[in-house]
Amino acid sequence: MSDTTTTDLPRALGVTIKYGKGYEETWANFTGSLEQIRENLISYFGLESASVAEMTMHELVSDVTSMAHGSQHVIRALGGTFAGAKDAPDTTTAAAPAEGTDPWGEGDKSSEVQWPNSTPVEENPALVLIRNATDVPTLQRVWAENQQAFTDAAVSAAYKARGKALTEAAAA
Repeated sequence: MSDTTTTDLPRALGVTIKYGKGYEETWANFTGSLEQIRENLISYFGLESASVAEMTMHELVSDVTSMAHGSQHVIRALGGTFAGAKDAPDTTTAAAPAEGTDPWGEGDKSSEVQWPNSTPVEENPALVLIRNATDVPTLQRVWAENQQAFTDAAVSAAYKARGKALTEAAAA
């Protein structure tokens, strides 16, 4: 029998960052001391040490988990790629908008970046109905006829925002 107790053993921690909800999604595992895991997370996610110096480990893990989920969403749902990836579109040739023009306006489409392998993302039909509602009764009808769609937080948020805007417009 050994006189070494469990309190004499070095402490090792483990942190797993999942890129999505499913088991088949990418996982990034980090083990070691608290300091080693912090350094590895900062390095792995390309963070500036100074920008996260005041964060607790909990806050850092929460932030990098959000980054992982966000990047996975951009890749899967929106067809995005990481900058510098070999399949990323060349955006260096896009012309800058002329001074005094709206860079977000309809204007010249010739300088638009064509994303490889991108497929159009189908917009949620409930969001279209909410956006097209011209008065509060119409918006309420959208809610009454599409209850299942309102389990999506984005749909509920859009409904509330549109309702507020229509109410304010009616009062003006």
